[in-house]
Amino acid sequence: MGDAQPGYPACATVGHPPCTFGARVAKQILVVDDEPYLRDIQVLVLRAAGYVATALETASEALDRLADIRPDLILLDMSMPGMDGREFLTRLRARAKSCPSRSATSRC
Repeated sequence: MGDAQPGYPACATVGHPPCTFGARVAKQILVVDDEPYLRDIQVLVLRAAGYVATALETASEALDRLADIRPDLILLDMSMPGMDGREFLTRLRARAKSCPSRSATSRC
């Protein structure tokens, strides 16, 4: 097929419509989750869609690595041991960093 359209995942090739939701994709996504299988499947799906995805196990590790990774979006588990997702977001905002985030948990 053709080359990927600028700003769209590699799967959106010339001659094929871009993503149906109409938005351009984030280039760098950070996945923070203590559950290895959830973290790994998210990264696999994101990479298959053409994103650059980085996976980290803890919120404290994510805070330490933010300067290196510089994500466009953070997918964040809210229920992690140690620093949870809420504390991570509080500390992120205290650093005056602005980054869209989506949070979820696999626990009830």
